[in-house]
Amino acid sequence: MPFLATSRLGVESYLTIGAPGVALWLSAQVLSADEVAILRGCGKDVTVFTYEIASPEAVSRAIATIKQHYPNETVWSEQTDLPRSLSSADIAQAFLNREPIVSVKFFHNAYVRVADGEHQGECGSLVTVLSLLPEPTYVVELESGHDANVLQSAVERADA
Repeated sequence: MPFLATSRLGVESYLTIGAPGVALWLSAQVLSADEVAILRGCGKDVTVFTYEIASPEAVSRAIATIKQHYPNETVWSEQTDLPRSLSSADIAQAFLNREPIVSVKFFHNAYVRVADGEHQGECGSLVTVLSLLPEPTYVVELESGHDANVLQSAVERADA
């Protein structure tokens, strides 16, 4: 069952589903080459189209191409009338505005404890989101005055 993502939001939805063995097909320029490499390094089957899929006609052409590779399977596609890809700056701004971001569990200034890694046991506030792949990475301003880059899986609410 392949999944077609035409925006960063679509990639986030794909990652949220977390279905093993589901191939991800991407519109060109949704993710950077480094982000694609990270996904592949995590064992994801990722194919990137050489063109941007930005119209209903382009979506239809992309699905037809995917069906050539998966003739007996349903092709899942994100809803195409959603906002286009968010840039890293857009994601950081949405985080600062405390707007929901798919796969991001915490909000700006949330007080958290580092539960794992180099800064385990230290507390601080979330400053920004650096990246979403392979999982959200936050900058945490620690009470010690230092900043630390911490994966979402390594932080927990400090008041929990």
